[in-house]
Amino acid sequence: MRTLFATLGAFFVLSTSARPAAGHACVGDCDGNGVVTIDELVKGVTIALGERSVGQCFAFDVDGNQAVTVDELVAGVSAALTICQPGLPTLTPTPTGPATTTATPLETFTGSPTSGARWERRTPLPQPRQEVGVTALEGRVYVIGGFDATARVVSTVQFYDSAAEAWFDAASLPQPLHHVPAAAVDGHVYAIGGLRTLAFTAVDTLYEYDPVADHWESRAPLPAPRGAAAAAVIDGLIYLGGGLRGNSVADFAVYDPSRDTWTPLEPMPTARDHLGAAAIDGILYAVGGRAGRLFDVVEAYDPTTRQWSTRHPMPTARGGLAVAALGGRLFAMGGEGNPADPHGIFPQTEAYDPVADAWSTLPDMLTPRHGMAAAAVGERIYVPGGATVAGFEASAANETLEP
Repeated sequence: MRTLFATLGAFFVLSTSARPAAGHACVGDCDGNGVVTIDELVKGVTIALGERSVGQCFAFDVDGNQAVTVDELVAGVSAALTICQPGLPTLTPTPTGPATTTATPLETFTGSPTSGARWERRTPLPQPRQEVGVTALEGRVYVIGGFDATARVVSTVQFYDSAAEAWFDAASLPQPLHHVPAAAVDGHVYAIGGLRTLAFTAVDTLYEYDPVADHWESRAPLPAPRGAAAAAVIDGLIYLGGGLRGNSVADFAVYDPSRDTWTPLEPMPTARDHLGAAAIDGILYAVGGRAGRLFDVVEAYDPTTRQWSTRHPMPTARGGLAVAALGGRLFAMGGEGNPADPHGIFPQTEAYDPVADAWSTLPDMLTPRHGMAAAAVGERIYVPGGATVAGFEASAANETLEP
């Protein structure tokens, strides 16, 4: 760290008159305003020393390994001393054409004869997006907000019609958001909390979408702001667990759409963000996530007893994964933080049987990703969007798992 502090010292005495244009994100630009300041450099140092979490400034964590190294700090200092050069992985949009009414699967991966599981490619998203909210309603798979291929936060909302196998635009969110959980109840779609800008500022907003009117409306705000949380629906109620509010949180609350009210509940046993959740037979399962390290934790919540219990851990610890339930099983797909992969991504697909309290392994994803979510329609689980590199590398992939 001695070299780092020497460089920081040089920064204090140099002129700061030459600054880049606003809106140009780079290493250490925590607030995304195109300028790396002394305060941001100090924040990077405290993250490196373990005094703050990476969630305080993801712009320093270039390789997405949930740590800040001397090299990453020096890159931030360089951006402050010279010009604010982008230091995140190169953003290469996935080539896509216009959405068509017919999807021809490009590749299929079939598991062993005993599993019968297979992945298929579907019509890709019209534009690459990552850190999106995903939910299904009446045969449509909604993809909400996120980052585009230039790491710009968007308010875009689109849905995939599983019958027509084509994409359609919907009304945009009232504000650009990323890491926004989504759920569907009684003919409406909900965008729940989320994060704003490259500063990853948590919000407490709740937006309800009416597909008939093609309109979003504000509803009762969350008890506390948070993004990168996980949502699941049980008996017409939306449960929201974990998330990010500067640091990882264990918040747990339930929303009643009919009353437009939130009720805080017993916190999750493990505070974490970038987790997944799904409900099976009236029980909510919170899976994986991260909070300075990756988790294989599986915790179950029973609304009738209002108690949490610990279940058999997931075989692969990971955050930024997609989770969905289908046919009485829970499926965990992809994720971020893989030290064995040059891109830092997990390709694993694993299935959990709550009756046996056991996990099984299914075929790997065709396009390993993180920062996506999943939703089940019929006999398929749809996994649209995400990123193919830890950090930023938005993808337009849209693939289905048939377990």
